Amino acid sequence: MTGKQLQQVTSLAEDGKGIFTLHFLKEALRFWYWFVVSMATCTVIAFVFLRYSTPRYEIQASLLVRDDARGTSFEDADLFENLGLAAVTSNVDNEVEILRSRNLMEHVVDALQLQVRCFASGRVKISELYEKSPFKIVFLAPISLRNMKIYTLIFLGKGKYQISDGKQSMNAAFGDTIAMDQVPAIVSRTKHIYTPDDQYSIEISPKDEVVARYTSALKVAVTNKMASVVGLSLKDILPQKGEAVLHELINQYLRNSIDDKNRTADSTLSFITSNLAQVSSDLASIETDIARFKQRNGVVDLNADHQALREKSVRISDELDSQAIKLKILEELTRYISNNPERAIPTSLIQQESNFAALVGQYNELVLSRKRNAVTMSAAHPAMHAIDNQLASLKADMRAALDVQKREVQIALNSYNLHKKDFESRIAKFPFTERMYIDQARQQQIKQELYLFLLKKKIETSITRSSTIANARILDAPKAASQSVTPDKQLVLLIAGCLGLFIPLFTLHIRKILTLRISSKSDILTRCIAPIVGEISYESHHRLLATNSRSIVAEQFRTLRTNLLFGVPIQQCQTILITSAASGEGKSFVAMHLAESFSNADKKVLLLELDLRRPSIADYLNLDPTGFTDYMHTDLAPERLIQHSRARNAFDIMTSGPSPPDPAELLSTERFEQLIELLKSRYDHIIIDTPPVGLVTDARIIGRVADMSLYVVRHDFTLLANLDDINELLNTGHLPGLKLIYNGAKHKPGYQYYSHSKPRKSIF
Repeated sequence: MTGKQLQQVTSLAEDGKGIFTLHFLKEALRFWYWFVVSMATCTVIAFVFLRYSTPRYEIQASLLVRDDARGTSFEDADLFENLGLAAVTSNVDNEVEILRSRNLMEHVVDALQLQVRCFASGRVKISELYEKSPFKIVFLAPISLRNMKIYTLIFLGKGKYQISDGKQSMNAAFGDTIAMDQVPAIVSRTKHIYTPDDQYSIEISPKDEVVARYTSALKVAVTNKMASVVGLSLKDILPQKGEAVLHELINQYLRNSIDDKNRTADSTLSFITSNLAQVSSDLASIETDIARFKQRNGVVDLNADHQALREKSVRISDELDSQAIKLKILEELTRYISNNPERAIPTSLIQQESNFAALVGQYNELVLSRKRNAVTMSAAHPAMHAIDNQLASLKADMRAALDVQKREVQIALNSYNLHKKDFESRIAKFPFTERMYIDQARQQQIKQELYLFLLKKKIETSITRSSTIANARILDAPKAASQSVTPDKQLVLLIAGCLGLFIPLFTLHIRKILTLRISSKSDILTRCIAPIVGEISYESHHRLLATNSRSIVAEQFRTLRTNLLFGVPIQQCQTILITSAASGEGKSFVAMHLAESFSNADKKVLLLELDLRRPSIADYLNLDPTGFTDYMHTDLAPERLIQHSRARNAFDIMTSGPSPPDPAELLSTERFEQLIELLKSRYDHIIIDTPPVGLVTDARIIGRVADMSLYVVRHDFTLLANLDDINELLNTGHLPGLKLIYNGAKHKPGYQYYSHSKPRKSIF
């Protein structure tokens, strides 16, 4: 019978490769309680983690940003053009960077005082309070700290509290102004209930640290490349706080956008307001003088006879007034340019040629650009010098243009003055009072027209400023998700389940790698080339040579007997040597039961105990210790030394006898070989129990008279290194017909299906 055939008959495993083979998984099922405990432990830990871990919520919002390149317009460009102001362009990528800017987040931190956090320390964990805090702290001045500082607050009752920073403490009443790190603050009571079991603390963090934390937590991205919609998201442990942060961020961004657009309008309003007050004062003074003149001189109306002449004079005066207004405006603009070199020039007051208006527009754009760059650049920066040079060049061009216009207006004034003198000479005969009245009326008209012009422009600029809208509008207001983002309950439970399965498997795998002893049949099959001829299961309640012939052990010894006799002539298995690597592996147990199994098959069997160093069969079976050594040292006949076992089908036994001083020499004699030949003529099978082959040479010496050798390896007892010794014995041929018996094998319940022994019940 070949080794491959024996393996097919006795193997209960399937082939597999990899770390977790099918055989390994079957072996792992023996430790099913490990998996139950591991799964239960990991599940409990997962639920405890979910119960006490701090959840984080995601707050999301979206903005529709004006992008002129993508055609997203809020229809305010026409309004700016109609009022004489240039429309402000916008780009979605620029707006995204503005929303991510540190400067914007600093305004949010200051507005919400995010540097200050209140905590409540419970029995298990510390929770941050936001809207549920029983007290509220408001700082009356900016907080400037380099390191974090923590205060503890204790309620004393009757509207009082005690606050301490670990070094010093103070008592105060709610609503009083106190100094916390030299910064005035007010601690006030809220409607929420104070819990005596909790310990309350106030944490004040440096501003830079808070700004950096929220800036990194804020995510701003364009949701669609085809649209100008910007999505904002923020993760925070408190959804209400996260919503408040995004609300304030969006509002601050919209306010900054509007303020940036209103800078030109504010500059124009400032110019108009200052000049309007002066014109209004002059107009009031002139009107007062006219009233006094009429009252003093009794003037009510001009002479009807000279109406035509006066109309011509008035027309000339009107032209003079118009040119005077132009000259006045040009002089005011020249003075404004000289007195305000860093401010934008109001374009709404310019009624001259288009070239000068274009110069003013370029000048205003450069002024606004210089203000924006001055935030991030110093005055010595090359870019600032370039802008200053351009401003100086444009200013020189505007002064030159103004000078040209003033000369043109002056020429016109001179021409009209000549005509005026002509009319004055013609009306010289008019009373002096009428001439005085005309002069005052002309001054009144100039001031009144100038006043109405400035007032109109002020109203138009105010309307423009009040109708300014931001570069974005809110699509979705900040809203926190109903479910927390972290921890993910399903993911945590999945990881716990995987760990519950992986930890026992990994432990068993490490145990298998680190073990030095045979733990399964696969260890033998992978390390040893000798075939396994039989497996003997482990039964703690099994008795030696029990009368129950239907037990699992009895069935396995029948299988062993069948395997030994299958396809082999009886002459090749008449003398069977049984050995092992060390004592305690069950070779004597196997020898006795194998002898009984052959005896049950109506075979004449002799069990010959040749373990002369540590004999044990006589003690196990309560037999006379006289045996083999007595035969070798005396002339006793073998029949007198052979005893009968007390098994149901008795077999003959020759015990070892007293231990000799030289067992190896005794087994090497010719008398021993003659004894074996004699016994072979009388018995069908001779089972020889020998000493362990790994310790002494007795088994190797006895091997010369054996037909077959059975090497007993025991589960969780035989060292894996001994399997290499078995390969060496098989290769050298010291033990003829060497085969293995796997003793003490542990199998799953149900393996004894065909036995009539009482099976063990599974808890399932």
